[in-house]
Amino acid sequence: MQHGNWLFETNASDDHGVPGAWQLDATGRPVRFWPNLRHHAPAQEQPAAPAAPLPPLHAGRCPAGRALLGWLGDPHAPRLCRIAGSSGNGRTHLLRWLTAACPPDSPRTDRRVDVLLAADLTPGSFVWQLAREN
Repeated sequence: MQHGNWLFETNASDDHGVPGAWQLDATGRPVRFWPNLRHHAPAQEQPAAPAAPLPPLHAGRCPAGRALLGWLGDPHAPRLCRIAGSSGNGRTHLLRWLTAACPPDSPRTDRRVDVLLAADLTPGSFVWQLAREN
């Protein structure tokens, strides 16, 4: 790929960027090769964003909140979690807490959730609702 007085060397066999560039003279002949010092260099790890303080979780729901945070942090866990229970047991309170603690735009990718309230939905209508929102 040529850009101005430079001819960039690319490696078609892998996807690791540009190994370097040739500086061209006025006639278009290569004069000197300038290697890309970052080619195949190990990627710098981005420091994790600091965790935002969690909102308080009251009424004995701390174990449930810890379980949900553990589920979010487990890379092998399914990415869909259904919270069920009888009326008045605090599902809505727990989901509001989870939404406040882990918003979809959180800088921490392991702390992002989208909550879909599916009260009174059949499994089929829930899947339809979920697909419609994504």
